[in-house]
Amino acid sequence: MIHVLPSRLSDERFTERFVTLVREELDRTQQLIDNLLAYGKNIELRNEEWTAVTALMLPAANRYHLTVIPDPSVNGEILGDQFYLDLFFQNVFRNSREAGADEVRVAFRVDQLAPETAADFTCEDNGVGYPETADLDELMSPFVTSRSRGSGLGLYLAKKIITAHDGTLSLYRKEKGAGVKVTLPGKRVSTRE
Repeated sequence: MIHVLPSRLSDERFTERFVTLVREELDRTQQLIDNLLAYGKNIELRNEEWTAVTALMLPAANRYHLTVIPDPSVNGEILGDQFYLDLFFQNVFRNSREAGADEVRVAFRVDQLAPETAADFTCEDNGVGYPETADLDELMSPFVTSRSRGSGLGLYLAKKIITAHDGTLSLYRKEKGAGVKVTLPGKRVSTRE
């Protein structure tokens, strides 16, 4: 396609499509570089701060053109490293987009009887879901993917990031779509009244 560009610069449809493809490939390449850099080292949380859940997830949702449908409960904050939490949402939402999703439902639940123990955070998309034959735990291993263009690092790094934040990550199937559940300790979550 790049070889044809000089002769088709005046073709608006061609150049628009070309620019779109270049942006998509640059985003994909940047994501792969970020993932490879995080894969090869231990995650050290350096710049931890309290950030609203919606502020953490909306940039990644916008980047992958996903509509986020927040449960009314998504009114909390997470204490964590912004760089890594952003990378977490990028990996989860990119997987959703590549699975054909256009929306993600998000819920954030804190046990009101014991808020100091844990909070659950879920993201459920409306894509094709995880393959029926796939072992969901295995999908979180490095270099395991069900996609022809996948690197197999996205879910692995998502789990690694949540583990560094003292939490756990699990995957689950839905009738239509896929789910990701994060459980964080109470010391890392705060709800706003």
